[in-house]
Amino acid sequence: MTYDEIVQGLRDSNYELQNEGRRVAAGLKTEQDTAGIIERYAWLYAEESLDAVGEPVDEERRRVRAALLQMHGPAYAPLLKRAYDIDGFEAAEDKEYDPVRQAADLLGFRPR
Repeated sequence: MTYDEIVQGLRDSNYELQNEGRRVAAGLKTEQDTAGIIERYAWLYAEESLDAVGEPVDEERRRVRAALLQMHGPAYAPLLKRAYDIDGFEAAEDKEYDPVRQAADLLGFRPR
C-alpha cells in the first residue's frame, strides 16, 4: 500500500461521508448510511495504514499524518468508536510513548 493510496482513500471516504450528511440535510434521504461507507474504507484503518501516523520523515508521510489527524467529528465517530473505542486522532510527542515502551521492556515484548 502506498502513501498516495492511503491519502486518496482518506479523501474519498471523507468526501462520501460528508455527502451522505448533505443528502440527509437536503431531504434526499431520511437517514445517513455511514456504516456502508465506513465498511468500504475499512482497509484504511488496518495496522499497515495506521503505521504511517508516526513522525513524518518525508512529504508523503506528512500528508498521511495530517489526513489522519483530521479524522474527528460526527462523520468519523461510528468508525473510530467501533474500531478503536476512540473519538479521533491527535498529535503526540514521542516521549508520550515511553510508558508503553517501559511496559514492553518489562514484559520482554519486542515488536515485529
